[in-house]
Amino acid sequence: MKRNVGRAWRRVLAVQAAVALLAALVASLFGSVHGWSALSGGIIALAISGLFASKVFTTYRADQPGRLTGALYRAQFYKLILAGMLFGVVFAWLRPIHPATLLGVFFIVYLASPLAAHKSGKTL
Repeated sequence: MKRNVGRAWRRVLAVQAAVALLAALVASLFGSVHGWSALSGGIIALAISGLFASKVFTTYRADQPGRLTGALYRAQFYKLILAGMLFGVVFAWLRPIHPATLLGVFFIVYLASPLAAHKSGKTL
C-alpha cells in the first residue's frame, strides 16, 4: 500500500507542476513581471505540497493511524513555516512583482492537488 500512495502523490505533484508552468506561460503573455510572479507562486505551492507529501507519506503505514495523525500535524506546521519563508523571500528579492498574480497562481496550483487526487478516482 505504501508504494501506491507514493505513486499517487508523484502524479499529483506532476499535475501541480504542469499547472504551474501553464499558468506562468499564460501570465507571461501579459508581461514578464506577471510571468515571473506566476512562476514564483507556482513554485511555492509545489514546494509546500512536496514537503507535505514527503513528511507524511514516506513514513505512511496503514497499521499505525496514531503515527499518521502526528505526521499530518507536523507536516502542516512545516508547510506553513516554509510557505511564510518562501513568500518572504519572493517579496523581499523579486522586484518588480505583481502580488495578485503571485497569490492567484499560488492558490490555483495549490488547489490543483486535491482536484488531481479527486480526478484520479483513488484515495490517497
